[in-house]
Amino acid sequence: MSLKPYGFNKAALIRRLRISFTGCILAFESPLSKAKSYMGEAVLTLSKSARAHCKFQSVLLFCLTTVLLVGLQIKSAGWFCMLLGLFSLTLLDREFARNTLLLYACLAILAITPINTDLSTQHIGIMGMSLVSVVVGPYFILCYAYKQRFLQLKLHFKRRWSKQEWGYLVLIVVLAYWGLSFYFKTTNAFYNWSFTLTPDSITRLLFGLLAVGIWDELFFISIVLGLLRKHIPFRYANIAQGILFTSFLFELGFTYWAPLVLYPFALVQGYFFKITESLFYVILVHVSVDLILFLALIKAHYPDSLLACLLLT
Repeated sequence: MSLKPYGFNKAALIRRLRISFTGCILAFESPLSKAKSYMGEAVLTLSKSARAHCKFQSVLLFCLTTVLLVGLQIKSAGWFCMLLGLFSLTLLDREFARNTLLLYACLAILAITPINTDLSTQHIGIMGMSLVSVVVGPYFILCYAYKQRFLQLKLHFKRRWSKQEWGYLVLIVVLAYWGLSFYFKTTNAFYNWSFTLTPDSITRLLFGLLAVGIWDELFFISIVLGLLRKHIPFRYANIAQGILFTSFLFELGFTYWAPLVLYPFALVQGYFFKITESLFYVILVHVSVDLILFLALIKAHYPDSLLACLLLT
């Protein structure tokens, strides 16, 4: 007589026990796996946050270097900050480090360039070569060495202007007309520009003002803002390019309280470039201001001349 209960099957029992055991293991591993997944995501998020924080610190160090080297001309402290900034790039991702290294190279060129309003042929040549190199160089390196095409000369000549753009252009011309005259009267900063009423001197002055104005937008908006906004949010990239813009013009001759006006102007220029994507527009605005500056300088230096009376009352 068999002692096995009715319907007993050893193989089926083992299979059922195995399935139950496997189910218990999976039930235990599932929360553990989810916990590991959540931990991994948290670590990744923390890593991204830390990297972004390091990028901001690196950009801040770059801005400080610019102020010291170009704006205030404190060379020893500026070069030391540059070394710290270059070292900080070794801790960041390769693409950000390479692009920021381009900006440091441009900054080094500007730091050794005599930035002033001398209208002599020799100075125009030396300063002109430096300014051209920091615009052409980054474009050439990005396109042919890095194989990156995100920096483009977006002129957009044929686009239609909005009412906001027309209003900004008119407003900036009116503010420049009154503001520059008031600035020169209260500071005597016009003595930073030395020229005579001869055709040659006047031509050099006008050419220099317009050329530097066009370069300002090509470098600070197209190069600096273009490189930085690829890695950090636009508002922070715009703040950084504004600091560089103000530092350069302060050294050029816009001293005293001029940075209080130049910095907001740089920020607004960056904002309008963002919404228009048109270098032609921001260059036109800047050139309009430079034409007013040209007239204001003549008026400040030679207030009783016939030319000054005809140009600016």
